[in-house]
Amino acid sequence: MTFVDITGGAYQPSVSNDLSNYMTASLAHASFVDESGDILKGDIDMSNHKIINIANPKNSQDVASKAYVDAQNAETKTLLVNDFVSRENNFKELQSFWKGIDLRNTKISNLSTPTLPTDGVNLEYVNKSEAKLMTRLTALETVAQLATANESHFRGFVDNHKWSGESITSGTININRLPAELTGLRPLPYQQYGFILNIGSSSTSQKTTTHSVKLPLHKNLTYKKINLQLTLIQETHHHNDELFSSIKKYSFENVEGIYSFIMVVVDSHRSSKELGWGLHLKAHLLITIFETEMFEIENNP
Repeated sequence: MTFVDITGGAYQPSVSNDLSNYMTASLAHASFVDESGDILKGDIDMSNHKIINIANPKNSQDVASKAYVDAQNAETKTLLVNDFVSRENNFKELQSFWKGIDLRNTKISNLSTPTLPTDGVNLEYVNKSEAKLMTRLTALETVAQLATANESHFRGFVDNHKWSGESITSGTININRLPAELTGLRPLPYQQYGFILNIGSSSTSQKTTTHSVKLPLHKNLTYKKINLQLTLIQETHHHNDELFSSIKKYSFENVEGIYSFIMVVVDSHRSSKELGWGLHLKAHLLITIFETEMFEIENNP
């Protein structure tokens, strides 16, 4: 049996046969790497240590040193630059080639439509975007021109047709007096119906009455198409009576193929300390039915 000194020395037989510093040659071969060359059967964890003094690789699976990799990287850059210049791009100087490319008035062609904010864009995309922007600008300019023109027409018309107490900067101008060609507005198609509501007398300071009216059938009727106006008839009360009436609520229903039915709840009251009123109170009810729904306008605080 062959023994190997694991401390590096030669095997020296002793009288005591102390083998603590020795192991068999087969066990040593399996436990240590042979400096003259060996084949490993597992991975080696270098634990952040280096492999130094490596020769240049010859085979594709050989380990390469940093110097070899850096040299190959520099050679690759040189080949790319030379190839770039050889394609007749007339790039005599490529300043900071790897930090940015100076195209020197040459083109990038066949660019696809961008999808991300950082994508490059082609001329077609720019032209389409510019066309959309110009369309919007043209529309805004048209609105501005019309507004200026209408203002001029308004001023001329009011100056020629204003009545006492009116001016362009103060007073109240009734736009309904202005012709449609000056205002640029067209009246909404609608139908109006008038009724006299009999509210009657009251022994208390408040009275609620319900009134039902039938109208010709209006299809597709909605609350946005209905406008109600209530006004007390002067002959049925006196100014010093301090009587007021208002529409508390209303509802509508279409009887298919027959008529439209509207129910109105009117709240009348006397604001003075005196109770009731003996007059037979009446009010005008004006119902306007628009053929189209009116637009809603948000509140501007």
